[in-house]
Amino acid sequence: GLAASIGLNGTYNTTFGHHLAGSANIGYDFGIGGTLYANAQRALRMPTFTDLYYDAGNQLGNPNLKPEEAYTVSLGYKNTWKGLAVSADAYYRWGRNIIDWVYVPTDTKRPYHAENQQRVNATGVELSITYRLNEWLRAVSANYAYTYLDLDLKQTGSRYLDYLSHKLTLQLEHGIYKGFGACWTVRFQKREGQFNNAEGNVQDYQPIWLLDGSIYWQNKFLRISAECTNMTNTRYYDYGGILQPGAWAKVCIQAKLQ
Repeated sequence: GLAASIGLNGTYNTTFGHHLAGSANIGYDFGIGGTLYANAQRALRMPTFTDLYYDAGNQLGNPNLKPEEAYTVSLGYKNTWKGLAVSADAYYRWGRNIIDWVYVPTDTKRPYHAENQQRVNATGVELSITYRLNEWLRAVSANYAYTYLDLDLKQTGSRYLDYLSHKLTLQLEHGIYKGFGACWTVRFQKREGQFNNAEGNVQDYQPIWLLDGSIYWQNKFLRISAECTNMTNTRYYDYGGILQPGAWAKVCIQAKLQ
């Protein structure tokens, strides 16, 4: 069947005046053929106190900022049939006056300045597939996301230069014996842009592969797991040029009260 909805909201601010935002959604359920849907929305974000007036540490606010405006349209499809679930979504986002913290090397006291960027448009695709068979092959899944930014920047020190363009996740969950099971996850990501490493040298972000694993026991009321992230102890830098942890482990206990 066909379903549709629309919503509108208005905002009045004594500093920034009147603004209108809202969204519209339409979808068609084909039954066993899945659901096709489309969305459109206009979003607004007012500058925060920090964006406007913060003046401490290495950040300098900007009282002349304008509100962010963004228009997004998306088209998607999802379906579940027996143990198979698939979904696909594509979107385009027009961004204007996007608030950014820009690195200004000439300001040695407060090098990060709040600025409105002229244009930050985004194109993206997200794909997901999951298959569940039985107690032994509990789930096999693959998820992929692609993002491309079309930028018109006042200054090149923008944090939007370091966006994540590719992300792939492959996961296998299987049973071992009775309540025991294991889950293995392989992750790939490619981040655009550059960073200063621990030695102060400018480098491009490199594509990385990571392996995570967990072994668990569970019943209706309790789940106990031992998990290890970055099992291969891969050395890599991520957003902000921050060196990420190597292999690390944790034990989790979860209880359901009903």
